Amino acid sequence: MTTLAAMPPLFSPQPVPSSLMGMTDQTFLGYLFSHGTGTRAEIARITGISKPTISDSANRLQSAGLIVEAGETPPRGRGRRAMTYQPNPDHGHVSAVVLERRHNVVRALDFCGDLRWEERSETDMTFSEGIAWAREHLAAAAAHMATPCRAATISVAAPVNPGTGAVQPMAGAPLGGVVPDITAALGLADVPRVRVDNDVNWAARAEATDPAKEPERSFLYVYLGAGVGGALVAEGSVIRGANGAAGEISFLRTPKGTTLHAELSSLSFGSPDHSSIDIDLALAALQDPDNGEARYATDLLAQAVLDAATVFDPGTVVLSGPLSAADLLIERLRTRVAAGRIAPVALIRGRADDELLVAGVSRHAVHDAWDAAMTSALTIAQD
Repeated sequence: MTTLAAMPPLFSPQPVPSSLMGMTDQTFLGYLFSHGTGTRAEIARITGISKPTISDSANRLQSAGLIVEAGETPPRGRGRRAMTYQPNPDHGHVSAVVLERRHNVVRALDFCGDLRWEERSETDMTFSEGIAWAREHLAAAAAHMATPCRAATISVAAPVNPGTGAVQPMAGAPLGGVVPDITAALGLADVPRVRVDNDVNWAARAEATDPAKEPERSFLYVYLGAGVGGALVAEGSVIRGANGAAGEISFLRTPKGTTLHAELSSLSFGSPDHSSIDIDLALAALQDPDNGEARYATDLLAQAVLDAATVFDPGTVVLSGPLSAADLLIERLRTRVAAGRIAPVALIRGRADDELLVAGVSRHAVHDAWDAAMTSALTIAQD
């Protein structure tokens, strides 16, 4: 008689395909990116993946340096403590750069998205001077972090060609000079993921992805500061245009035949070289109900917003930037736009400072690094 021990198994266990392991690793890692921390039991319960499979994934991700142990949970009754995991902050860092006429920022954030290094300058620099300043501080940030730079985002106050990444300021803009490869100019050529875009596009993207607001909105984002800029957001996505110049409302023509930017910069609150708007002088003028130049400037701005709203039908116009702090300006713009619109359009206030821009550029750099990690997680099991 044949014993059970000698009987061949009904089936032979097959190894789990590496592709399934990779998908599990992505699920584990994605949970930590979304929630910050998690235990193996918690992730298994929420994802529906077995605890042994999740435990194997935790071991692989730890060995790859993508996650680390973050401490144990408090004991519950007689139950055991559970180990908590988080993304490994030392897996790498990301760099965020903002280059504007009087607003330059360099940031370094760790792989968890925590700010670890920052340098700012409000010095009035030329574009080339700003690039040199940023390159120096990017090198200092990298030395301070002592981890690989996994991703970088660059914001410039000029149109950026979506295909080539070349920065190509328009004639008369606050920043001048074409930069064919700003990634190399900043010393970031070896960074695996780099995104370059116009500053107003970045700010609009941050507004569109604000978790506190409705997703997939459509709106026209108008920045009022040393320059005037615009960005069109359609169902949550920024429309850049064929050459990256979509939304450049400050280059619409005024009745005099000049651009809106040139006309505003030529007024009494323009900079001495008439290349930009002096924000302090402009705020004082725009708050004065008897200032004729301010009323003229408001009329020009209102017409530009109306023209853009007529073409794009955004439904909402978000007014941001330091000049949006002028209550009288906002009131007059609302009145003028309401009188001239052809379709319903609401004018709402965004952020008057540039922190939305800085936060948005930083957040997208972190997300780009996470996206790269999610891609690499698919192949960890094959290594």
